[in-house]
Amino acid sequence: EDIEGPRFAEIWNLVFTQYDRQDGGKLVPLAAKNIDTGMGLERLACVMQGKKSNFEIDIFAPINQSVRASLRETKQSPRDKEQIYAISDHVRAVSFAIADGVIPSNEGRGYVIRKLIRRALWRAHRLTGELRDPFLFKVVPVVVEVMKPAYPDLPSAEAHIRHTLEGEERRFLDTLEMGSGILENRLAQLKKKGAKIIPGETVFELYDTY
Repeated sequence: EDIEGPRFAEIWNLVFTQYDRQDGGKLVPLAAKNIDTGMGLERLACVMQGKKSNFEIDIFAPINQSVRASLRETKQSPRDKEQIYAISDHVRAVSFAIADGVIPSNEGRGYVIRKLIRRALWRAHRLTGELRDPFLFKVVPVVVEVMKPAYPDLPSAEAHIRHTLEGEERRFLDTLEMGSGILENRLAQLKKKGAKIIPGETVFELYDTY
């Protein structure tokens, strides 16, 4: 049987934690050995609710719906669903990170959050074909509503999460618009000259700055 194919979904993977690997590779037996099943709550919920994906369980369904509504998106193809699921996952992760004090930046953990936000926006752009306005921050109230029973401190950070996320979205969308304008201008210049190759300096500038 091909156990790597879509027929099977792994929900339980035993890991026997027995040693503390110290400098030099020395293995010291742990005072309290344990077994990690790898079966997270969402995996279990997926099985119990008869879903094919963690992103279809009751925790994610309202978030997915909010993403679709914010994008005015109705397409339901498998590829489109994957984009929605990824955006929902990114919004949830970013919401928790910002609530914990992480601010989007160009270094460290702040850079991870910035990349997640930009990937979510880029996925939305690919899904809709056009994205001019921030939308991720509109999903935050639903994330908070869904997760607050388990994380009662989350609602107090909602306004901060929304404000931080909307500001980051606007900055990135402005940057994309500026970069697109520069690209169109450079392409027009090349066309006038009869050139068919974009200079490496231009490509690097667009990648590095825009």
